[in-house]
Amino acid sequence: MKTSSFLILLLLLLRQTGTAQVPGMYLGLTPPGNTPEVFAPGIVSLPGRNERVITFSPSGAEIFFAIGNWPTRTTMYIQYKDSAWTTPETASFSVGHSAEEPFFSPDGSRVYFYAYPPSSASNADLFYSEKTGDTWGPPVNVGTTLNTSGDEFHPNVVADGSLYFANGAGRTCRAQFTGTGFLPRVQLPANVNSWSWPDHYVAPDESYMIFTSAKAGGYGSSDLYISFRNADSTWTTPQNLGSPINTPGYEGSADVTPDGLYMTYDNVSDIYWVKIDNVIDSLKAISGVTTAVISPSGKQDFDLCPNPASGYIRVRFPAAESGPATLEICAMTGETLISAVAENNTSVDLSRLPKGIYLAKLAKGTDIWIRKIVLE
Repeated sequence: MKTSSFLILLLLLLRQTGTAQVPGMYLGLTPPGNTPEVFAPGIVSLPGRNERVITFSPSGAEIFFAIGNWPTRTTMYIQYKDSAWTTPETASFSVGHSAEEPFFSPDGSRVYFYAYPPSSASNADLFYSEKTGDTWGPPVNVGTTLNTSGDEFHPNVVADGSLYFANGAGRTCRAQFTGTGFLPRVQLPANVNSWSWPDHYVAPDESYMIFTSAKAGGYGSSDLYISFRNADSTWTTPQNLGSPINTPGYEGSADVTPDGLYMTYDNVSDIYWVKIDNVIDSLKAISGVTTAVISPSGKQDFDLCPNPASGYIRVRFPAAESGPATLEICAMTGETLISAVAENNTSVDLSRLPKGIYLAKLAKGTDIWIRKIVLE
C-alpha cells in the first residue's frame, strides 16, 4: 500500500514538472543576458549563410532550423543523442523540396512547417512530420480545411492544439483544433494584423503574441512588437520590444524557448537570442491588458451550469435580475458561434460545438457579463 501511494505521488510530480530537460541545454551554450547574441556561431549561424526560424523541442533535446535563400530553403536537424549533440543534418522531411519555418507541437511528437511542391515556388502548404521512436516521418499535409490553392506559411501550435498561421496575403489567422481536426480559419483583428508577413509567435497559453512589423515609428526596416490578449480575447495595442533587440536593420520571425526565458529571432542573415522574460513582464505591466473580466459594478455575476458541460447548459441570472437577455457563445478568437435569447433558467444546446474552451457573453441592457465555459 505504501509503495502504491508512493508511485501515485511520483506520477503526479512528473506530470506537474513536465518533460525532463537534457543536460547541456541549448547546445551547451551560455545563455545570453539582455544584450542579443548570435545563436551558436560556427554550429547554427555560419558566415555567408542565411539561417532563420529555429525551434526547440519541449525537452530541449531536438532542434530544427532553416537555411538558404527563399524560395529554396532547407530545414536542418540537431539532436542530443548518446550524451552529445549531433552535427546539423538535413531533416528527413526536407529532403528533395523546400521546407522551412519549423515549429514543435506542445508534446514534441510533431513538428509543423510549410513546404512548396518539388521544383515550385508557389502554392505553399502547411505540413507536419510525426515522430515514431527516433525517426521523423514523411511530410503529412494538414488538409484542405487550412490549405488552399494559395499559400499558407508560418505555423505556430498552441497548448490546445490550435494553429496560428499566415495566409497568402500575409495575414495571421487562427484555426481552432477540435480534437480530430481544425475549424475554418479566423483572421486576427487589425490592430495586430495590419502589416504583411507578421511572422507571429503566440505563447502556448495564448496570453501574448510577438510579431514582425514595418509600421511607422519603429527602429528600422522591420521590428518586433508584442501584444497581450485580454480576457475577452481582444488584443492590446502592440508595443515595440525596443533597443537593443530592434535595430535600424531587419528583425523578424521570433520564437520563445520552451522555458519561456529566451527569444530567438532573425537579424539579417543570422539567428540571434536574448533574455526575454523580463522584457515581457515589464511591457505587460504597462500594456493595460485585462486578465480577468469584472462583472458590472455592484452586480452579482450570472452563472452557467454545468461547467464543464457536454451538451446543454442552463443560464442562471442574479437574483435581482429578470426578463430576457442575449447570450452569445464565442470562440476564443471572439467569433460568435451561437446566439440566443435567454431568460433565467433557460437551457441552451451546445452539443453541435466541438470540445474546447469558449466564452459565454450575456448582455442585458447596458450590462455585460462574460464567463469561460469548457465543453468536454
